[in-house]
Amino acid sequence: MAVATTLDSYLSNKACHYDLVEHPFSESAAKAGMSAALPLTKVVKVVVVNHHNHYLMVAIPAMNRLMLPQVESMVGSHLSLTHEKELDALF
Repeated sequence: MAVATTLDSYLSNKACHYDLVEHPFSESAAKAGMSAALPLTKVVKVVVVNHHNHYLMVAIPAMNRLMLPQVESMVGSHLSLTHEKELDALF
């Protein structure tokens, strides 16, 4: 398991401590957290959004749903969720 370089850099610059925890493959961050015996308040998931044909990764607590209007106000632009079928080509 790896963390994206830009996410690692951002978290390091904000003095955020995190640990990478190995776990078996799972379909969701919540299931990964449960299999690693972690509370969901301590697990992060990434949601990929489309910003004018560029992709952004939004890291949020695994127990939360993405509040797209709030993220749009932070970015200052319209965003849309990336469809799962697009993710294979991205990763």
